[in-house]
Amino acid sequence: TALFPFGETKALRWEPRLGRWTTRFLVPRGTPEGNYAITILIHLADGTQERLERPYTVDASGPEVELDALDPVRAGATVRLRARQRFTAADRALHRGRRVTILSDVARLRVTTDGGERVALRLVEPGVWEGELAVPEDARGELELRVTAHDVAGNRGETTVTLPVAARAEDPARVARSEAQVDATGLGEGAP
Repeated sequence: TALFPFGETKALRWEPRLGRWTTRFLVPRGTPEGNYAITILIHLADGTQERLERPYTVDASGPEVELDALDPVRAGATVRLRARQRFTAADRALHRGRRVTILSDVARLRVTTDGGERVALRLVEPGVWEGELAVPEDARGELELRVTAHDVAGNRGETTVTLPVAARAEDPARVARSEAQVDATGLGEGAP
């Protein structure tokens, strides 16, 4: 028998496929995020009882992901992007101040441009993804990217990242040609 902290009692059933006793339950809506314990009463053949506690976690918050450009964002350039899961105070609270290593609980990550084009990212280490963005030739001002992350519990987090688009770097050969043209017209050095 499983006793839940919200007052519900459920019978356990043997699952031969899993080789375990199991039950299914729904956490009541509005239960605060945190760690909880299920008390399991085991009735032995000799009439005695044993008690076990098994922990579970209520996590209803979507993951947060930061996105950064690793290169200057310029019109027509290809820019390397890095996304990293950010661990929040809520994540740390779930572990009650214990020293733990949290790798990542993001199961799916999607980055799209404001035009809906998907930016391909690959996982390079737990909680870190990288990819490349082809900046449109006509990009000016700012470029918006939508970051959507789903965690293993199915929670969704979404944010919009704004990347400033730097002025296009002038082609040095073109600049030299234009300076030569100015000098050839007689409007170069010493012109009024």
